[in-house]
Amino acid sequence: MMYKRLGYLGLIPFVVLLLPIEFSFLPTDKSQVFLSYSSVILAFMAGTLWTRLLIFQARLSHQLYKSLLIVTNLIAIVAFLSLFLLPTAIALTVNLLLFLTLYLIEQHWVFVLELESEYLTMRKVLSFVVCTCHAFALMDLTLLS
Repeated sequence: MMYKRLGYLGLIPFVVLLLPIEFSFLPTDKSQVFLSYSSVILAFMAGTLWTRLLIFQARLSHQLYKSLLIVTNLIAIVAFLSLFLLPTAIALTVNLLLFLTLYLIEQHWVFVLELESEYLTMRKVLSFVVCTCHAFALMDLTLLS
């Protein structure tokens, strides 16, 4: 399935940016590039969840629907703002927590949002790897400081 390939390919930048390799062509340090990619993916994931909410809004109470729309938008906004308002280590921690939040929202509303078990399995693996990469990026950043 195409979404699985794309999902797993999306892990490559997270993993590669953790490798002990000097990327002299990068305009900034690797941790900042990692954070930028993380924020882009968070905004994308929040947007896909937002779209699902629009499709299945009739299955949710009006209050819950509004709340989930606001939360998904806040996730994208916070990820964006963390890029330039927070120190890198704190921003990485915030993004890690935002990835967990998105995952938990999907897990909690799985039946309402009609998420397939194959998709959920993939999301579990992707979320685990992404969160682990964030933890390693944080350790790398703290150890090098």
